[in-house]
Amino acid sequence: MGKRDPTTPMNRRKIALLLLIPTLGDTFEQVSRNVSITMMPPSISQIMRSSVVIFTAVLAVVFLKRKLYRHHYVSLVGVCLGLSLVALSSFLAGSDSGSTIVASLLALGIMLQLLGSFF
Repeated sequence: MGKRDPTTPMNRRKIALLLLIPTLGDTFEQVSRNVSITMMPPSISQIMRSSVVIFTAVLAVVFLKRKLYRHHYVSLVGVCLGLSLVALSSFLAGSDSGSTIVASLLALGIMLQLLGSFF
């Protein structure tokens, strides 16, 4: 008697709104990653996708109150160093051509890739 019928229009609307939130997040992630691929080489794009490990660890600590141990932190530092080296090497390789437009597009592509990894 106290249960609500899930087929009522109000419940359908709530369910649709709840499904809309992750859908929009996933759409934003896919669009930002696809746009970033046009701004940088695909190899750098694939390496930058590994940043999802860092965001997952941060969100697990913040929202799930998980505790990270020393080996987790060591691996996260390794991933950060790897991402930093890839980004730095791509900037140094791009600076050989002398074009500031290429460097700014590369920076924008890396930022879009990292932003997409967050979602």
